Amino acid sequence: MNIALLKKGDHRAFQELIDSTHSDVFRLALKFTTNRDDAKDIAQEVYLEAFKNISDFREDANIRTWLYRITVNRSLNLIKRNKNKFHSLSIENADESIIQIPTPGDHEADQAIENKELKLVLNVALSKLPDNQRTAFLLFNHDGMKYNEIAEVMNLSLSAVESLIFRSKANLRNILNDYYKKNYASAQVFKNNNVK
Repeated sequence: MNIALLKKGDHRAFQELIDSTHSDVFRLALKFTTNRDDAKDIAQEVYLEAFKNISDFREDANIRTWLYRITVNRSLNLIKRNKNKFHSLSIENADESIIQIPTPGDHEADQAIENKELKLVLNVALSKLPDNQRTAFLLFNHDGMKYNEIAEVMNLSLSAVESLIFRSKANLRNILNDYYKKNYASAQVFKNNNVK
């Protein structure tokens, strides 16, 4: 990527930047928002901001990391602005309207339901984490980013990132354990009480 050309406002260089990074920026925004339209809007905002502020970009830095930082900030800003939309989900009731019940014996449909429920439950659990833990966790799970890359995106020390990822995993484990204990333990009790 020719940073000098980008800084001169070269439109072809900027189009190359978009072409080479857009899918990664979009997927990262989608991980934060879980909504394709929101992720598209964020991706557009990221490139507008990058174009306006390219003169501030340090040439020794990684431009993809810089774009990720903008993506994370834009995503968190959107979530804060629309707090009700992003935090109104609850694990207990969210799956009722989203998950379709397949016809009996349809194994592929059963698998799709399980995957959809798991994804939904994980998204709800992630929404319950503090912003910095959720950010570190999502970056860690975005194309296998390394701790030092995450530290650069989040502007934190390596040890702070390690701590955030450790705590995010522990908190997610607790949230998911509570959910499964509550839902599957009660389902098992119901099943056992109805077996004569």
